[in-house]
Amino acid sequence: MVTRVVGIGRWIGTLGRWSTASRRLDGLLRASAVLGAAGIAVSVALPHLGEWVAFFTLVALVSGPTTVVVPVSSEPFIMAFGKLQPPMLVAAVGTAALVAVEFVNYPVFDAAVHARVLARARESRVTRRLIAAFRLSPSLVIALTAFTPVPFAAVRALSALSGHSFPAYLAAMTVGRFPRLWLVALVGTAIPLSAGQILVVGGSVALLAALAIGLRRAGTGTPADQPGGGPQSGGSAGPPDPLHPSYDSLRRSARPR
Repeated sequence: MVTRVVGIGRWIGTLGRWSTASRRLDGLLRASAVLGAAGIAVSVALPHLGEWVAFFTLVALVSGPTTVVVPVSSEPFIMAFGKLQPPMLVAAVGTAALVAVEFVNYPVFDAAVHARVLARARESRVTRRLIAAFRLSPSLVIALTAFTPVPFAAVRALSALSGHSFPAYLAAMTVGRFPRLWLVALVGTAIPLSAGQILVVGGSVALLAALAIGLRRAGTGTPADQPGGGPQSGGSAGPPDPLHPSYDSLRRSARPR
């Protein structure tokens, strides 16, 4: 099993080398594979810790960079495990998982927000004002956002853009996440559902949200059979784009000789 996990890690590392931030992402993916293999080894050597290793891994997986695309939340796992274990301990392990996954999330967001394609948005007046407001009290903003249901990705991006200290960022996030997870675990003990039912409901909500997002994105695309869909669809190709690289050559060829 460990050999298979390491093999998957090598394959993921190969994919990482194809990305724009190949070295950084490759190292992060390889480290994730090593941690996964270590978790399996701990579960085999210490069976009584297996459920905690599984809980830690699940919380980390659903809190990774993919949450920007796939709306999966760790709350159902926190509530379900809170019915089985002391809520305070559940909050501590869950917070540790969230802190650990930030060693993947933060570099990915840092590279993304500093990408060349986002230069115009990064230099916009709104972004500069948000960064200036964030710098007034960054730790307070991070802690409050980590405690509330506000999407945390925005604060992560502001922290990266402002050059805020990563250790200070982790500390503030821990201050906000721990009491929130403790309250979520307490809610799990109070609702009249079993741990399995909580997971089913949470998974169903996440699946419906993912389907809604997918349908919405599919609806915003330009169908190929509509006018303006391109010459291959039989529709009108529309006026030439002055910003297209071939515009100058088209204009020269259209001049009378």
